[in-house]
Amino acid sequence: MSQLKVIIVGAGMGGLACAIACRRAGVDVTVLEKNDQLTEIGAGVQITPNATQIMRHFGLIDRLLEAGAEPLGITRLIDFKSGRTIGERPGWRWAEKAFGNHWYTIHRADYQRVLADEAVRLGAEMRFGANVVHVECTETPFVRLEGGEKIHADLVVGADGIGSVVRDFVYDGELPFVSRGEVAYRAVIPRSKLEALDDDVYGRLTAGGAMMWIWSGPGTHATAYPVRNDSVFNLVVLGPDDLPEGVSKAKAEREQMELACKDWDTLLRKVVKEASTSVIKWKVVYMDELDTWVKDHVLLLGDSCHPTPPYQAQGSAMAMEDGACLGTLLGLYQKSGNGMALRELLHLYCDIRKDRTALQSRGMKSNAKLFQIKTEDDREEREQMLSQLKWDKNSRSEKWTWGDMVYQTELNAYDTVRDSE
Repeated sequence: MSQLKVIIVGAGMGGLACAIACRRAGVDVTVLEKNDQLTEIGAGVQITPNATQIMRHFGLIDRLLEAGAEPLGITRLIDFKSGRTIGERPGWRWAEKAFGNHWYTIHRADYQRVLADEAVRLGAEMRFGANVVHVECTETPFVRLEGGEKIHADLVVGADGIGSVVRDFVYDGELPFVSRGEVAYRAVIPRSKLEALDDDVYGRLTAGGAMMWIWSGPGTHATAYPVRNDSVFNLVVLGPDDLPEGVSKAKAEREQMELACKDWDTLLRKVVKEASTSVIKWKVVYMDELDTWVKDHVLLLGDSCHPTPPYQAQGSAMAMEDGACLGTLLGLYQKSGNGMALRELLHLYCDIRKDRTALQSRGMKSNAKLFQIKTEDDREEREQMLSQLKWDKNSRSEKWTWGDMVYQTELNAYDTVRDSE
């Protein structure tokens, strides 16, 4: 059959993964990004083993390391007031043994650049300043850009995030957004600032191989870990939502971040005090599963159809899985000479991916409760579970997926490319 032409709206992780998978299979791809350049807002992101597997298929592990990705060490769960260690999860050597791949941390912008460079190298057309204002959902779809230009394709993919424009044309119902009533303050802190502090702050943060710290409090939590070859620390602090209706993110003052954890562990407060003035706060929301992700030959992926709060570090991984799955299926479809209708293939994609996003959602909700314990009974049950964990294949927890190795293996050892083939 003739070469498929695909338009991908959005140059985030999922859209770029889709572009790479499509180009590796010989599918024609144009990526439309509304910004004038790559401007991925955010700071650190975790590359979980299931996302690492995709990067391995793409041959990009060395590029990740060159871009500053580093293996994740021990994850330490901390009491928010006393600083007492509640539990620990092993690091990357355990992840490689348990799931077959490393667990990395990286700066979001560096991750995006690695993917974008590879997509362009493989022949994807990348257009910046391309603001989509209309999507025609038919079997011969097209998009219209601000300014009036029309671009036609066999398939339009909406990978344009939680505020998706494409979704407005695909989904007709009321969007089932759920607000957590909190915002996530995000900042990065230079390692040099932490090393200059008294009380050996940097040494305490890295003692015993601790690479990630999670401070757990009632109804809230905070996270810190290094990125860019340990040159900066990524910091996320959850606080009450004070953003106006309809506003999903905004610049914030460091003092707001400090206020959100004013009675917390002294170590965390010292770290927060060194945060730069360029603090961003994001409204923490997720969305119950949409009835459909597809309309004719227009399809959604990533945060446009299943945004998730930052409780399991799987948001970008799920978008990557979406993109790699779709690109793989489209390549097989093109190679087969149109053995089925494209619409059937798109619904197959939805069936495959909805099983995965439902699995992720279950763990996300469990982690939200684990990290933000509110009752004494739950706190005691959590500590009993953590004290008994051996982090081997026999470790089970019916209530807390964080310590359930059957669940963790199903989530993190998954190979979306192989499954799609």
